Amino acid sequence: MAFGVGDNVSNTVSLRDGAKINSSVDLDIANVDLRGFSVFTFTQVAGGTDGLSIDRLFIDETSRLDLQFDSSQEAGLDWALRLSGNKETDLQAFLDDDLVRFSGGISSIGIIYDIASYGDYTYLGAVSAVPLPGTFPMMMLGLSVLVFFTRRKSVRLNG
Repeated sequence: MAFGVGDNVSNTVSLRDGAKINSSVDLDIANVDLRGFSVFTFTQVAGGTDGLSIDRLFIDETSRLDLQFDSSQEAGLDWALRLSGNKETDLQAFLDDDLVRFSGGISSIGIIYDIASYGDYTYLGAVSAVPLPGTFPMMMLGLSVLVFFTRRKSVRLNG
């Protein structure tokens, strides 16, 4: 296994025979191969919104990939795992078979594949809504109108 120094890029991570590795460094990895009761644990950096980027992922039925999200969620896409291409079906199978597990503070984690918004990648993460710039002034205007009519009505009832 060879992690790059400085650029956080590795060609292959291959774990066998009960090997375990923990990482909290955002990594771009060409191949991850987990076999024979191996465990790869990735912990998202506190306040981070990205994580482990993998081109090809193989996990046998005895091994697993553990993803631990931080407890904060920024606006936009917050992910701990990114796979190259459309891997929705493969990732769902890993989740269903309990080969990929996730934990942490984000409650609405799901599989996201949206080539127009995020490129040709499949993400395990969450998307939080980013309000449009005009949202807050419109809410204030609406609240002002409600307050105006409520006061007007109470003046009529008391007057």
